[in-house]
Amino acid sequence: MIHLLQINPTDTGASSYLPIALQVAMAVGLIAVLTVATHFLGPKRKTSRQIAELFERY
Repeated sequence: MIHLLQINPTDTGASSYLPIALQVAMAVGLIAVLTVATHFLGPKRKTSRQIAELFERY
C-alpha cells in the first residue's frame, strides 16, 4: 500500500492523484463524523412548553 502513495515525478497517470484523493476522503469523513457527533452530543433546543415553565417559576 505504501508504494501506491509514493509519487513518481515522471508518472502522469491517475495513480499520482491517489494521495490527494485519500486526503480529501479523510477530510470529508472527519467532517461527517464531527457533524453527527455534535448533533447527538450538543445542547438540545428547548421547546415552548419548557420555556413557559421557566417563566412560571418567577
